[in-house]
Amino acid sequence: LLLACLPSVQNAQAEAFAPGNDLSLLFDPPLRNIQSLAILEGHLVIADGRNLHGISPAGATSTLPIAQALGPVQQPAYRQPVLVTGDSSLYLLDLQSGQLASLSLGEGGLAAGDLVQLDWEDYITRYEHYNEVVPPKEFAIAGGSLYALEGQGAPLLPFDLASGQKRAYSSTKA
Repeated sequence: LLLACLPSVQNAQAEAFAPGNDLSLLFDPPLRNIQSLAILEGHLVIADGRNLHGISPAGATSTLPIAQALGPVQQPAYRQPVLVTGDSSLYLLDLQSGQLASLSLGEGGLAAGDLVQLDWEDYITRYEHYNEVVPPKEFAIAGGSLYALEGQGAPLLPFDLASGQKRAYSSTKA
């Protein structure tokens, strides 16, 4: 009976994804704790606490460990990944550490590119036994900058994508 079911499992892995499909079942083990998702060149990219998962329009999957993109976990000892879209690019931002890595698609699926440490100290409050991080709420990338929105009605705060340094707040409030 098991051998009779095996071909249908392989076919399910190769099928294109469509609305209503349980995408977590394309992976072994199934995806849990999904924290962010975005589109990169027609591929769905999903971030959980440990990995980035890519699904092509044809249903092919790939996995990239977040540690490969951002390096070892820093303090605090966990990650809070967010995928941030740009003009025609995709970035992985760790809200806890302020690390930002560019993402691309290679022959084997997702690949990590340049890594920059954002000027993130203003968002970290250090206590004796732990650190509390209160990062901005929303992000967008355009024209060589990561724009952060710290709160409703606040001015946009740009970070330089090459150096990670904060620039002056924009005069326009969001």
